[in-house]
Amino acid sequence: MKSGIRILSIDDSPFRKGEKRDLVIGIVSRGSTIEGVLSFYVEIDGSDATDKILKKVKESRFSREIKLIAINGVTLAGLNIVDIKRLSEILGIPIIAITRRKPNKKAMENAIKNSGKDIKKKISLLREINRLSKNIYLNNLYIQYIGISKSDLGKFVGEAYQMLRLAHIIASGVVKGESRGRV
Repeated sequence: MKSGIRILSIDDSPFRKGEKRDLVIGIVSRGSTIEGVLSFYVEIDGSDATDKILKKVKESRFSREIKLIAINGVTLAGLNIVDIKRLSEILGIPIIAITRRKPNKKAMENAIKNSGKDIKKKISLLREINRLSKNIYLNNLYIQYIGISKSDLGKFVGEAYQMLRLAHIIASGVVKGESRGRV
């Protein structure tokens, strides 16, 4: 994979208990240049994140140019799991999920059980993603990835992470009036 590709970096906004949906921001970048911003909403603790990302990418003027998607973890809006395998297969591009802390699979499954929403389906999906994706600790980040080699991943993780931070700052600033926290 050559450098200088367009990357879509996606993060959600903070939300309060009782809210039904959450704002998601996507930054389209090439190198350090921001070329666009996408936004959409997903259901908090729902099951629509994958479909909403697919719809937004396909409708975007950048649809044919996006060559990699980076997401802040494999969930948006609480426990709305992003099926990175399905995204990669349908769009034909690599997907990477980046976090600063090592994902705690057991805690995630317990949270799904406690949520009471689509428990079996979500746990099955989470286990499938964990089984099919590769994992690496790189540049002080934990990364789950699919559809990209380890060597190519190293070329793009820094840029993707910086754009995830920007998506987080924008989402937080829009929802709270001022950005807070960090990716």
